[in-house]
Parts: sequence; structure tokens; C-alpha cells
Amino acid sequence: MATLSRWVTAALIWAMFVAAARADQPPLSQSYTKMTSDGRYLLVMLDPSRVEEDIRWNPATVAEVKTIHRTYTRSGLYRKGDTSDPLWTVNWYAHGVEAAADGVHMIRVNAWIGSPDVPAVEFYANGKPIRSYTPRELMNDPDRFPRTVSSKLLWYNGGRLDDARLEYAVLTADGNRFVFDIRTGVIVAESRVAQPLKWALWVGVGVVVLAAAAWLVSRWESLRPRTSRV
Repeated sequence: MATLSRWVTAALIWAMFVAAARADQPPLSQSYTKMTSDGRYLLVMLDPSRVEEDIRWNPATVAEVKTIHRTYTRSGLYRKGDTSDPLWTVNWYAHGVEAAADGVHMIRVNAWIGSPDVPAVEFYANGKPIRSYTPRELMNDPDRFPRTVSSKLLWYNGGRLDDARLEYAVLTADGNRFVFDIRTGVIVAESRVAQPLKWALWVGVGVVVLAAAAWLVSRWESLRPRTSRV
């Protein structure tokens, strides 16, 4: 009976662990700038949904955001030091945006999306879209993948821009990896995790965490003071 109680407690700990992992929220929007890897260009992203008076950040961040809005009037790519004449502009705001050092191409990653059929990775040239991919194209089975409490599909597990090769690599949350030519958005290399192996990895992680939780419960019970019965 004691053993069963330990495993039930361990299962509850595992459930709380999973719930905590899925209770993520997307980051708050905030105007920002990002330099290209060679330092020649500056990508500017202005958040139109916030005005200076409504920004609730720490004083340093508030001052930085206000400076960005006073300096730039449009989102887009600027030569370093040139604040009035952008090379190209966009009429939207997003978090995961990265400009290439060639001054032409840009990648937009939508990490927080509600549907596997909307664009997740988008490629642009001079501010104009050239190609995009959805989670359904990049993941093995996005419909069965865990969601956050707000029903968002966290498909993205990292990306890296290679300016020398003009390529962008993406790793999905289920272990697939793709390399894109940023000039065209075409996939030039890919590796997908086999479906049985993917689910085996998930089960393996669950077993390890559950076993660790059971061990912690056992240790807690062994260290708990015993009450004597008269």
C-alpha cells in the first residue's frame, strides 16, 4: 500500500511538472532594434500597439523604447547611422525577426501560433515576402503535439542564421531540422526524427522524471519523523 501511495504521489508531481511546462505565455510586445552580424545595418521593429505613455517597463527600458520611437518612424532596415532613409520597410510588428548582413533578406519566425496551418517561418527580400512554411510542413504530427494552456502550439526549438552561407537553420520542437536558402526560402537540407523514435524519446523522458519523483517521495518518507504508537 505504501508503495502504491508513493507512485500515486509521484504521478501527481509529474502532472504538475507537465502543467507548469505548458503554462507559458508569449513575451510582451516591445519596440526594439537589432544590428546585423557585420554591424552595417540596423533592423528596427516598432510596436504600433503601444504608445510611450502606456509602456510599463523598468525606467531603463522605457527610456530605450522612447528613444527608438523618437529616432525612427517606420519599421524596416536602416544603414548604421542613417535614421531617416530606410533601405526597405515593413508594415507589421513581430518578435522573432532577423535581418541578413546582405541588407536584402530577412527571416521572420512566429514561435507562438494557434494553428499548424498558419505561417511559422517566413522569408523576405527587401521587405517583401518570398516564401513561408507552416508547422504542418515542418513537424511530423503537429495535431498531436502538446499545447500551452492558451492553446498555442510551441513548435519552435531554435534557429540560427549563417550569413556567410546565406542559410537559416531551424530546429522544431519534435526534433526535426531544416536548413533554408534565405535568398529563395527553399529547403536545402533536412533531417526528420522517425515517428517511433520521437514517441520513444517522449516516453523515456516521462519514465525518467516519474522515477526521479518516486525516489524523492521515498527519500522524503524515509527522513520524515516517525510517531510512536502507545
